[in-house]
Order: sequence, then structure tokens, then C-alpha cells
Amino acid sequence: MKTVLFVCTGNTCRSPMSQALFLKYLRQSSLNSNDFKVYSAGIYAMDGMPASEEAIKTLEKEGIDLSNHQSRVIDDKLIKKADLILTMTRNHKELLIDQYPYKADYIFTLSDYSQDIEEDVVDPFGQDRQAYYECYLQLKGLIQKTIKKLINNSY
Repeated sequence: MKTVLFVCTGNTCRSPMSQALFLKYLRQSSLNSNDFKVYSAGIYAMDGMPASEEAIKTLEKEGIDLSNHQSRVIDDKLIKKADLILTMTRNHKELLIDQYPYKADYIFTLSDYSQDIEEDVVDPFGQDRQAYYECYLQLKGLIQKTIKKLINNSY
């Protein structure tokens, strides 16, 4: 069993969208989705918050229901069980490496892991629907590349 953890700031937009997209494309891939556990969390999250309304609406178009998402704060338990930790920004990655140096070899930005380019996924929180759509497109491409990398045994 491999555990993948997506991390952003508040766990109401980018990381839950990433988690949901990963699960969707994992099921459509040649990988066995039962071999994976997938979580998301936020560095500065408040436990129990819903996904943002725009994140929910954006993923509805993809056939994904985020309405039951509840945010969670990153903690030692999640970090310890994660085999792969994918952050949305370099800052998130650096904060986690500083706090959990024993996991440094397992922490990547999503863009670096999926395409070897250190590029942040811009936070759409509080912005208009277009910003969420652009974030979704970026995440979709990065997640699809991540799945391909996992298929090619580059874990």
C-alpha cells in the first residue's frame, strides 16, 4: 500500500482538488487503485472546513463531488504514513522539510515530481471562477503526469 499526501495552505482548494483528481485518474489508469491511500491536508488549515464553493463547482464539471470534503491540518500521523508528499508550492515544501527533516526525500512540489520543473500551483482562494478553472487545468495536467510517472515505476 502506497500513501500519497497532497498539501496546500488551507486544504479547501488546491490539495482537495488534487486528491480528487488523483483518485479519478488513478481509477482510469493501469495502476490498481486499491494499492493507494490518498489524503490531503493544509499547513495552516482549520479542521472541518468545507471545500471552497468555487472548487466544488469547478470539479462538478469533471464529474467529481467535493461537497463532502472537510479540511484537516497536517500532522505527524499523516506525515509518518505518507510515502509521497506533494505540495503546491516551494514554500510548502520547504516548511515541511524544515518541520519533518526525516521525510525530506519524500517531499516534492507537485510540479517538480510530475515534470521536473519547480513551479508553484497558484492559490485561487478568494478569486473568481476563472482563477479556479486555471488552477484546475494546471492540477489536471500535473496529476495526469504524476499518474504516468507512477505507472512507469518512477515512484
